[in-house]
Amino acid sequence: MGIQDALWNNMAYWLLGTITNDATKLARYAGFYKAMQALGAAISWQLDANDVKFRTQLIVNWVLLDVSAILMIYLSFRIKNHADEPEEDAKENIEHMKENEVAA
Repeated sequence: MGIQDALWNNMAYWLLGTITNDATKLARYAGFYKAMQALGAAISWQLDANDVKFRTQLIVNWVLLDVSAILMIYLSFRIKNHADEPEEDAKENIEHMKENEVAA
């Protein structure tokens, strides 16, 4: 299971990195991803703590996996090549920095 988790996280972080070049947005996306990961762990622990049948736990885990896999596949087909072009936010940040340098 360790290699599967590592591969899944690697794919998820790669997808997060392809969404935007803005570090602020990436930090928020990564935080949201980790929050959802923690929520999934909390659900798993809660199911186990309430003595839910193992078959029900398995079904819940597979449903969560299937939903996240479908969303990941959908997102992977919507990747755009934007590494060559800075985003509008990045352009605005650069212009703002230049204005501050001139003012100082």
